[in-house]
Amino acid sequence: MDTNILVYAAGLRRVEADEPKIVLAGALLNDLTRSGLLRISAQTLAEFRHVLMRRSGLDGRSVTAKVAKYLALGECLQTNQHVLEQAFQLAAEHNLQTYDAIILAAAAQGGCEVLYSEDMQHGFEWNGVLVVNPFA
Repeated sequence: MDTNILVYAAGLRRVEADEPKIVLAGALLNDLTRSGLLRISAQTLAEFRHVLMRRSGLDGRSVTAKVAKYLALGECLQTNQHVLEQAFQLAAEHNLQTYDAIILAAAAQGGCEVLYSEDMQHGFEWNGVLVVNPFA
């Protein structure tokens, strides 16, 4: 799952119209956690921490504790040399943002079938991973 989904699941909103996304993201996170299918990339967790530091009003320790809570919910997909090499090629060939490509490459390496993302093209498939926008 990408960073925005975690941000919504944490209840952070930019505008009032984000409320339905907050509800949907929370339900998706709960479903994936209960089913044992939740996998979150290290890149997503790092971005999530960054967003929480900027927008939540929490101090560093509280943010770290919140991120650790999400980390404990499922498997953390690592970013290694192979993921980076794949991500850079993916970004170049498909005009993706580098950090989105890292998340997608980590999902592929981790054996994920679906990547939930608001940022990437709904229906895009790469190396066996289908990008699904849960808000579409």
